[in-house]
Amino acid sequence: MDRCIYCGSILPLDAQFCGQCGSVISSASKLQGNTGGYPRANVLADGTPTPISKPSYSPMGYGDDWDAAQPAASPAVPHTPPPVTGPWSPAYPQTPAPAPQLPPPSSNTGPGSSGTGTRPSPGGPPCGVVVLILAVICLIIVGTIGGLFFGFSPAISISGSSAVAPGGVLHLHGNNFVPGSSIALMLDDTTPLFASSSFHQATPSMASSLPTTLTGQFTPANRTIIASGNSIFDVTIPVSTSWRLGAHTIRAKDNISSRSAVLHFTINAPTAKLVFRPSVLDFGIVEQGSKPVMSVFISNSDGHLLTWQANNGGASWLMVQPASDKIQPGGSAQFIYATADTSQLKPGDYSATLHITSNGGNSLVGVKLEVVPASPQPVAKINVTPTSLDFGTLDTGQQLTKALAVSNSGTLALNWKADTGNANWIKLDTKAQTIQPDALPGTIKATVDSTNLSAGPQTAELNITSNGGNVQVSIKVVVNIPQTAELCALQSPSTSSLAFHANQGANPDPATQSFTIGLSGTCPGGVTITPTVKTASSSSWLVVSHSMTATANSSATFSVTIDSSALAHGTYSGSISLAASNSGTQITGSRQSVSVSLAMLAVPEKLPILVVSPGALTFNLSNGGQASVKSIGIANSGGAPLNWTAAFDAPSFVSISSRAGTKLAAGPGVNDDITVNSVGVKAGSYSAKVTISAVDPLTGNTVSGSPAAVTITITITAQPSTEQPSMQLSAHSLTFPPANSAHNPLCTVTITNIGGGTLNWNVGTPVYASEQTTGWLTVNPAVKGSDDATLSFSADATKTNRE
Repeated sequence: MDRCIYCGSILPLDAQFCGQCGSVISSASKLQGNTGGYPRANVLADGTPTPISKPSYSPMGYGDDWDAAQPAASPAVPHTPPPVTGPWSPAYPQTPAPAPQLPPPSSNTGPGSSGTGTRPSPGGPPCGVVVLILAVICLIIVGTIGGLFFGFSPAISISGSSAVAPGGVLHLHGNNFVPGSSIALMLDDTTPLFASSSFHQATPSMASSLPTTLTGQFTPANRTIIASGNSIFDVTIPVSTSWRLGAHTIRAKDNISSRSAVLHFTINAPTAKLVFRPSVLDFGIVEQGSKPVMSVFISNSDGHLLTWQANNGGASWLMVQPASDKIQPGGSAQFIYATADTSQLKPGDYSATLHITSNGGNSLVGVKLEVVPASPQPVAKINVTPTSLDFGTLDTGQQLTKALAVSNSGTLALNWKADTGNANWIKLDTKAQTIQPDALPGTIKATVDSTNLSAGPQTAELNITSNGGNVQVSIKVVVNIPQTAELCALQSPSTSSLAFHANQGANPDPATQSFTIGLSGTCPGGVTITPTVKTASSSSWLVVSHSMTATANSSATFSVTIDSSALAHGTYSGSISLAASNSGTQITGSRQSVSVSLAMLAVPEKLPILVVSPGALTFNLSNGGQASVKSIGIANSGGAPLNWTAAFDAPSFVSISSRAGTKLAAGPGVNDDITVNSVGVKAGSYSAKVTISAVDPLTGNTVSGSPAAVTITITITAQPSTEQPSMQLSAHSLTFPPANSAHNPLCTVTITNIGGGTLNWNVGTPVYASEQTTGWLTVNPAVKGSDDATLSFSADATKTNRE
């Protein structure tokens, strides 16, 4: 009988393939198997099959939650491969290692032949044919995979019901997505859903230990969902209570192919839901005559009022209190106290069933105990319900309180203490207590404060020590940092324009400049920012760095360089347009623009230099003569042209011929004339000023020698006259008021030159009549003068003769 040399399985006669391990069987292999290379299988002496494994499962522990609407889990059935002595693979044939071959006998043993030579085995295919067959197989495989991928549209589905209540979860499964692509999820095509983690295989779990969370859960740094190598992804989405009731959609879109799939689900009005633990109350060994008390924890995990009732199922020794109550949506959990009265029980094992009925489901809690004769030595025994506290998800800054019960099922007073170790974010209302035998359990209210906790899962242990044993209660909470889903938007660039200056000739290119542009809002998967260059000329002198990908609340920096090697002297303009897209869709603020200007300077021409001469002008004129003109020379002693302007500050009778000039080349320059027209101007001294400024028209920079100031001094004299002066008086006699006036009378006389030339006049001493007193008339001024004037005459009545 033949055996496979790789796994030891029995082979049919002349078999070419092992059906157990998939190995190819050669003639040499069968020869080795026939020659006893592997031991034969032994027959069991007693004919009894040997069990390889035994299916087993662990019952739910005392501290685990039970959902009244959740069916009991079926035990797992292990799958065991058939027993073999070698490697076994049900999926792929194995390629055996080449078996050693005996050299064929030489057909030529005469002189000149080699006894160690080998010959190709007859019937083997040529190497070229083998290579060709392998290449064809690879092409077929690649084509099949590509056809399957592009032939199937992406799809998403829900594991379970598509109807969910607020606060529930959706287990989302996606397939036919591009392997390795990031997946963006959108609620109703408006609100991004961010994943805290992603995993590639569906992982069933209870809501209290979700491996992946989205909107409504915590907000860690990594929110990307990645499709696995077999094109699938699985995430769990908690349904926020802020989402409206009714129909909704979730769209999943990958960032490589931009293909998407849409899932429909419905949020229904909340109902009541009974959750209880433990599923079994095990009082353990109880001394006869004692009345230990244990607790059943019940809560309402949904959004409707829960009304419940409890009874002992007919077990007279089992007392239940309270027998009924109500729990509001989101209300505090309650305890049902079950008392085992052993005063009428004989030693032995007892069991009963605690029945809990409600409008949110019904449940059965098993009760068992072993009654033993009373011991002369009393002992305490601690029981804690529940043994774990799950505070769910809290936004940062929120607090939540949950309670647990501590009972004494022993016959000695129980003294217990509780602490939370280093978890200062947990506060206990009671840290120590004494519970007498047969007394109702005590309660501990644990309050979790998420104010100073970082985002993500947080765990701690509540340690309860006592003279009746020690218990550890696990505490966990998920902290969420709320984040407003702002629209993904492209911000304005750091500058709206860039200016470059380059010189013709050697090393003409100017230094590289850069600008940044930022993103704001929610941008799942990142944003690609693509720059596009546009210039007024056909020359490609403006170059910008390639497209970049940025994330939300970050920025991208683009470098701008100039290639001016082929440009002539002059000015050039262009622009850089910036478009931004998220998963192939343009975002808000796209497009932005940056303008670019380039000034090409002529080299080796020297820069322009302003020369102004003279630095001062002097005019000496009479007010009866003709206008006078003098020039200011404006020249460029450099190489490149310049533009000049003249600022003129002068009296109205002074004018300038030009106030500006453009593209003044190097050379003799131009004259700017200053004209002074003194006709009719009052004789005197005057001044003016001309300031010449110049700039380079290519760069706009002020040139050397600018500004230059020219001061102007003007002296105007009166024109000589040939006509004789002639004096005219405004009055030739003066009459003063009566002498008894209360004040000194005053009169005036005006002197006017009605002739030519200069009139010189003199005031003489007053002459009085012989019969009058003197000194009563005063003249001011009483001196000589020239030109026009006014004389004041005053009379002092106190010095006159009165009748």
